[in-house]
Amino acid sequence: MSFVMLSALAVLLGVVYGGPMVKKGPCDDTRECIRYDFTGDDRILCFGYYGCKGATMDSTSKALCSGANSCTRARFTTTVEEILCNGYKSCQRGRSMTNNKKISCNGLKACT
Repeated sequence: MSFVMLSALAVLLGVVYGGPMVKKGPCDDTRECIRYDFTGDDRILCFGYYGCKGATMDSTSKALCSGANSCTRARFTTTVEEILCNGYKSCQRGRSMTNNKKISCNGLKACT
């Protein structure tokens, strides 16, 4: 990926999340952030293949699961502002996905 594309992605993420870049991540490598505990104001950005698998999402920010199979078997709490499952088979077997604000399952076979 070229530097220009990476810069554009960084700007886009800053606009989407309305603040500074991520405190923890992003988790964009294969199997990065597996079983990680996102707490406080950690940004939950799971772009890698199987990124954030089995992680605990107990943060006050949005959860963005855009990688293929990302957030598989992750445990979400009600403090997560919004859950966005955009990747192929993302959020499969997600636990406690009872967020009362917004859950979007846009990826093919997401949230099953």
